[in-house]
Amino acid sequence: MHTIKRDGTLVPFDATKIEKAIYTAFLKDADGVMRPGASEASTSIRDKVTAITALVVANLNRRSNDGTVHIEDIQDQVELALMRSGEHKVARDYVLYREKQAQQRLQQKQTDQPEGVQERDFSIRRANGDEIYLTRDMILKNLESACQRWDWQGNADLVMKSLLKLLFDGISEDEFVQAKIMATRPLIETDPMYAYTAGFFF
Repeated sequence: MHTIKRDGTLVPFDATKIEKAIYTAFLKDADGVMRPGASEASTSIRDKVTAITALVVANLNRRSNDGTVHIEDIQDQVELALMRSGEHKVARDYVLYREKQAQQRLQQKQTDQPEGVQERDFSIRRANGDEIYLTRDMILKNLESACQRWDWQGNADLVMKSLLKLLFDGISEDEFVQAKIMATRPLIETDPMYAYTAGFFF
């Protein structure tokens, strides 16, 4: 199995990274401060981490149909496993930590963007070398239109959530087409009309 990073690249799946992230979540809160009473030598914490890691890996293996899993899906499964294991405080801090990291990535991207460059969240590289600039709002509005055809009301938010996990800045036009197909594929099982959605937006 391989992991899809946020920039779209594939790397070998590594369960030890999941274990390390969960272990850190038990030791430190969302601000990186050591939890009262937490100890790196704690046998009980290590046992919990091992069990939760095994649960996450098992769930990911069941969910991965093509041998790949997105980094955001991995983190979603960590949250879910922590909650199901009754570690609600750890899960809450993990969610807050993820949100802070997402905000930092957004701020960094805004800082790195040269002055005068068109506002964007993603750019699509066309075969002729041109670029299409997209924001999340643009994608969602287009999706909402695509989900309202033939008196059918699809859920644009569900498609959007799946699609954002597959997009990255600088994605090629062909990769964007594949991302749209992959984002709608799981929804087709619940409503075949979603099969038409990928072809109608952008």
